[in-house]
Amino acid sequence: MTDVAVLGAGPVGLLLAALVARQGHSVVLYEQKSTSAPGSNAIGVTPPSLELFSRLGLAQDLLARGTALKEVLVFGKKRKFLGTASFSALPGSFPFILSVPQPATEKVLEEYLSTQSKVQILRSHRLVSFQTEPDRIRLQFEDGRTGEARFLVGCDGARSTVRDLLGVSRRSRWYPASFLMADYPDETGWNSARLFFTPDGAVESFPHAPGWRRWIVQTPTAVEEPGTLLENLVLQRAGYALDPARKGWQSPFGVHRWVAPRYDFGRVFLAGDSAHQMSPIGGQGMNTGFADAEFLASLLSARLAEALTES
Repeated sequence: MTDVAVLGAGPVGLLLAALVARQGHSVVLYEQKSTSAPGSNAIGVTPPSLELFSRLGLAQDLLARGTALKEVLVFGKKRKFLGTASFSALPGSFPFILSVPQPATEKVLEEYLSTQSKVQILRSHRLVSFQTEPDRIRLQFEDGRTGEARFLVGCDGARSTVRDLLGVSRRSRWYPASFLMADYPDETGWNSARLFFTPDGAVESFPHAPGWRRWIVQTPTAVEEPGTLLENLVLQRAGYALDPARKGWQSPFGVHRWVAPRYDFGRVFLAGDSAHQMSPIGGQGMNTGFADAEFLASLLSARLAEALTES
């Protein structure tokens, strides 16, 4: 029987599997999708998260795939320069934010897990139910396949099946702000992140993968069909002309807040977006999920040691 079943092979589930396996426990990762999701998605990896990757010996590999943001230039009305926000005084080995596409972060973790004999990743597994027994969790998948583990962790995102099967309410508090983000080839020559705050709304701009830059604009209302809205707002507020024909991945988003009343349900746990949701800007959801994974790996190791002692 597997020690820990993790539902969701996104960055949080992958890191949790790595940390649990590092403590000598077996893990099976179940993912309902057959391939990774497209798009750069969460691009910010914070210093505490980089420390976790360093413990696994993965920090340098991850750093090579992104851009270290050591400072952010801030501009106000009429693009007046207001100052610089520097990360150089942060303690530790990583006094910066690493801007790197989420697929690259996942790739680093997947490559690491492929070398771990105690970890298995199973894709195209859609969970439909689970049963809790005194010493295990029994899993039932849509195609009739089954699985069992001593503990189950739902790392399956904002639309978490594990959370829904637990009956946890996901009523959120929505905020009025709405945004649109997209990636473009980086031809700015800026070599830095920049923030523009204007009476009409904000613009944020971050380099990430070599040769690419993320642009985020605050929109007057929620957007379903963006067209060239992002390019128009960037030109108006930041004075930079983007070519719509060179646009890469694009996504509108709103901001809401939700936190599960509890994360621990006996043999079942929640982590990452399945447990809490917030603004995705700066990779906040992913990094708080990494913190969940760090804490939960230690907790699971202790619970597994207790179970072994009792048996």
